[in-house]
Amino acid sequence: MFTHRVLTAATLAFFGGMLIPSGASASSPALERDYRIGACDTFRTQQRIERIALDLLKTPEVRKARADAERQWRAAVGPASPEMDALFPAALDELVFDGLLRAAAIAQDPPVLVSTFNLPHRLDGRMVPGSRFGWDNPDVIYGKIAIDPDASYVISGWLPRRDMQLHFSLADASDGISRNVSMRDLRPDADGRFRITLSKAEGSPADNHIRIDPTTVGITLRETLADWRQDRPVYMRIEKTGGGKSPLSQRPLPVLAAGVITGMAADIARWQPTLYANRPANVIRDPSFPTDKQGLPNQAMSLGRFLLADDEALIIDVALGGARYFTMPVTNIWGVTGDYRASPSSLNDRQTLANPDGSFTYVLSSRDPGIYNWLSTNGWHEGHLTLRWQELPPEGERGTGPSVRTRLVKLADLPSMLPAHVKRVTPAERAAQIAQRQRYPVGLWGAEQCRKGESR
Repeated sequence: MFTHRVLTAATLAFFGGMLIPSGASASSPALERDYRIGACDTFRTQQRIERIALDLLKTPEVRKARADAERQWRAAVGPASPEMDALFPAALDELVFDGLLRAAAIAQDPPVLVSTFNLPHRLDGRMVPGSRFGWDNPDVIYGKIAIDPDASYVISGWLPRRDMQLHFSLADASDGISRNVSMRDLRPDADGRFRITLSKAEGSPADNHIRIDPTTVGITLRETLADWRQDRPVYMRIEKTGGGKSPLSQRPLPVLAAGVITGMAADIARWQPTLYANRPANVIRDPSFPTDKQGLPNQAMSLGRFLLADDEALIIDVALGGARYFTMPVTNIWGVTGDYRASPSSLNDRQTLANPDGSFTYVLSSRDPGIYNWLSTNGWHEGHLTLRWQELPPEGERGTGPSVRTRLVKLADLPSMLPAHVKRVTPAERAAQIAQRQRYPVGLWGAEQCRKGESR
């Protein structure tokens, strides 16, 4: 059984650490109404947590933690180009606010699901900083739930689409993943409703049960919404059904928040120099396959950094290797994405056109090259790329891939370097492509789905 001291340290490690469709469910007016109510409840909870986080920004403990994080992060990265240096203050704001959201989640007993890695937005007339700390994936809703290993819980909800990629990752005291459970392992009913029990008791996902290890301190939710045209979030409720009062919920919240921010700063100071900075520019190697302790099962990742002049482009050829989902977002050197709604600075396989053989060819550049599969750098001349292949088949069934190959070329040479089947676009077609990005499904976590006057 965890002592208070060990539980506190483990939970701070988990919340201070860095993270990484067909078959629609049957619908009915009652299900749709429940869905809207769930959306509204989720939105109001998120707003409440964000108000707590905004108030924490003013506390001396958080201000000191922010200053310490700035010094530690700067020292780890060293001198930056003027372009990247100008982006640092906003990146620091996002690291701090992400830490405040996580700290506010820790303090909730009974627990709540808190969304992190969000874009900046407004609340009550105030500007809410983003929380995109740690090379985020714009297609994913990231949620955090604080867990007491000696308590029991129920998570319930409804799947708008039966085959949605939804993962529950249980984090242990070392900030590793002790258990990964996919919605594919669970059994929703015929309408897509599900009810999952969590406790130390023995059981299996086939019985809609997730066994909590004695070292479990939190759940990370990853919900992939790849099709921006039609995907909708899964709204869930978490209920505590047994166990005493969490000792962390009684700690001074500013002190708790400062500890989370300090942990996050230590993580990025340790990882930033090794994850991307030591890789050759404009070269992306074939993906590696993290263990279950490091990330999602059946996932592969490639990390790279780009360094491009205004007249240069990077051609990126990708083979899926049977993956059900692929994505490639652009981040600055601080690990923060740009406004991916306003430009194609994050692309997945649903948003791009495949080659005749099923592979994909992308063009990364700061200027629009007139290619449909243009991956915008947000106007930046350097930054990072994080390629993710999810839900891969077993190793013996992958065929050739997943794989990636890059070629650095001059923009003027693109017509001769790309095969004829690669689609070109007019300015009007590009504007239409950007307009489609405004229906951003992760953003539906918010007010769009909350109908005024509806409650439980």
